[in-house]
Amino acid sequence: MKLLQKINKFWILFLVFNLIGLGSAGILWSLSKTKYTTEEVYFYPSFVNDWTSPDTSLLLHGRLYIPRNHSFHSSFPVVLMFHGVNRTLEDNDSLAKKLVSMEVAVFSITYRGHGKSSGTFPTLDGNKYDVSFGDALGAYRYVRGLTYIDPKRIMAFGNSLGGGAAVFLAVSNLTPKFVATFPAMSYQLAGKPLYLHKVPGTELEGLIMAGTKDECFWCYPEYVNKFKEINPSIELKWFEGAVHTDGRFWTESITLAHSWFAKTLKISENSILKNWLYSGYSGLTLAAIILIIDLVIAMIKLIKTGRLKKNPAA
Repeated sequence: MKLLQKINKFWILFLVFNLIGLGSAGILWSLSKTKYTTEEVYFYPSFVNDWTSPDTSLLLHGRLYIPRNHSFHSSFPVVLMFHGVNRTLEDNDSLAKKLVSMEVAVFSITYRGHGKSSGTFPTLDGNKYDVSFGDALGAYRYVRGLTYIDPKRIMAFGNSLGGGAAVFLAVSNLTPKFVATFPAMSYQLAGKPLYLHKVPGTELEGLIMAGTKDECFWCYPEYVNKFKEINPSIELKWFEGAVHTDGRFWTESITLAHSWFAKTLKISENSILKNWLYSGYSGLTLAAIILIIDLVIAMIKLIKTGRLKKNPAA
């Protein structure tokens, strides 16, 4: 009877240990599936002369990349993302996923007349491409209304026309921290091209990546140099021999952008412990350790039980 009570008590503790351990392994596994969430949204652009005023004649498509465990009490930095002409927000998906894994929210949009956004875009008239600035302002207005972002840490990223939008928001003193690749710098703002503007305030931190052989009329290398001359705190990265949006440098530009945002926000690009903790392998590893412990304990207990049966007085 005494032996039976000991055995029952052991197996109860054994069961509790397994429930706690395997439950914890399951939680770790579930965390690996919820690194971030995405949300497809539709929003109004703004008027170019007033970012606070929505233009309700159009609906633009955007995608939010939201870090795990966000709540009304969260205060994430956010990066606005803008694509080039005849492209969509899908172009920026790779960088968006890298940033959201660092707990940076991302709002990537598709310009009017592109993808799922309504309206038309003046594709054949480059002089009117600055209508995209209203779309960029609408994106800025939209994220300002989100409860889980920090309005003081709104940044921008863009490529080509999108790079021009990122520079435009910086010149407008809305997102003075930005990254632009092969940016269109000669669109007009207040009667002069973007590259002749000085970014107001003291918070300017920007990285521009450009090709030394960029042949795009709106994106000539001399425009980038002039903007750097007027705004000396801007960082420049030249891709030697690169033509406009040169595909040979796309992966490098994404890597550099990722590193720049991490450095500027003072966030680690990669944490070995965090990456392991939120990987599916962490749950599997814990489950395997519990299984090994189970086997060892069971073997010890069986051996001990066998000895007690042979010598009940022990």
